[in-house]
Amino acid sequence: MTRKRMTLVAVLCVGSVATSAWALCPKHESGSTTAKTVPASVDSQPETAKTPCSAKAGKTPCSASAHAPGETKPASLTAAKGCCPIEAKVDAVLASLPSMRFKVAGEITSCRHTADTLAKAKKAKIEYLLGEETFETQDEADLRLTSMIETQTETMKAVQFASGKKCFGCPKTAQAEAKKTGTPLTYRVGGVDFADKALAEKAAVLAGERLGAVKLSYKVGKRSFCCDKMAGAAAKKTGEKTIYVVGENETDCPSKAQQLMAKAKLAAVISAAMAVLAS
Repeated sequence: MTRKRMTLVAVLCVGSVATSAWALCPKHESGSTTAKTVPASVDSQPETAKTPCSAKAGKTPCSASAHAPGETKPASLTAAKGCCPIEAKVDAVLASLPSMRFKVAGEITSCRHTADTLAKAKKAKIEYLLGEETFETQDEADLRLTSMIETQTETMKAVQFASGKKCFGCPKTAQAEAKKTGTPLTYRVGGVDFADKALAEKAAVLAGERLGAVKLSYKVGKRSFCCDKMAGAAAKKTGEKTIYVVGENETDCPSKAQQLMAKAKLAAVISAAMAVLAS
């Protein structure tokens, strides 16, 4: 059997592709096929997690260098070093999204602790910035970021078509690019390129299965629940907080819980592709 060439790549493709992608390629009146492309950062190193302001979950890193408003940068999904490659790849995707920043009386910082200090000193409210968008509350900003993560996950779980440093939603356009540049056509799922289309489709199926396995559960005191209504009733009766649980992560904030779910689903897609890569 010919050995299948599979390589990890550094790119996020834009747009999901249906099973009958060949029939869905957009065409101009001339009949030529077009598709949007996003340049890859193949040679860039994996992003690394920054040191948080404090050990408390959800704090924005003080050392995080905020992107310019509206700017996103390609995520590096090259082979991660260390003991947690999947976690490192998730961090790389998150690093490609706009960073959370805070504005207090006209002054902007990427550190929540600094923002809190400024707000107290100037007796001013904190505004939350995400790209070019401004939010009045942390919850609103968190939910917007969650939406961005979910969009990336939807993109990465589908089979995309790649040639060289470009990724396409349309296989015909990718094939034309491959012919033009003399580079091989590959099939991409979860940031992983497969030379064999069947393996990419297998990874997409596995990604869907793993996404379905990501669940949100609840705790109230020492009791665990899989139903939010039952957890809410128990919390009302005992006066204790409802704790949201996603894997090994916990929070008492509903919007943070949604973000934990989004990150867990992103990790599920990446792990599925890597599992097929290693098989």
